[in-house]
Amino acid sequence: MNCEKKVIPHYSSFLKVKDGETIYISGQLPINPQSKEPISKELKEQVRFALKKMEDIIKTQGGNRFHIVKTVAYTNDISNWEAINEVYSEFFGEYKPTRTIVSVKEIHFGVQVEIEGVAVI
Repeated sequence: MNCEKKVIPHYSSFLKVKDGETIYISGQLPINPQSKEPISKELKEQVRFALKKMEDIIKTQGGNRFHIVKTVAYTNDISNWEAINEVYSEFFGEYKPTRTIVSVKEIHFGVQVEIEGVAVI
């Protein structure tokens, strides 16, 4: 078997979880909650913001970003995949939760991405 390092996207196919408390996080939009305007027109900033909002929710329950076991990122253009992957890699480092990216026609408030997730603490 050839053991050369393969280029692998920044996600795991699955994670098995035993015990703990499961938190289902609704889709997080990169918008200003008061104005309902996108926090930035830049995709990577939108992804960072949505992931940080998920982390902030998990922190209220005693966890952190490394308790996220699954995310689904909805994007309005599948060519955004590489930029989304770069931000995931920065955000999670060596940890790789499961992930799905879905291309959709449009997202509420005109943003480019919405991210939902599941965490186990």
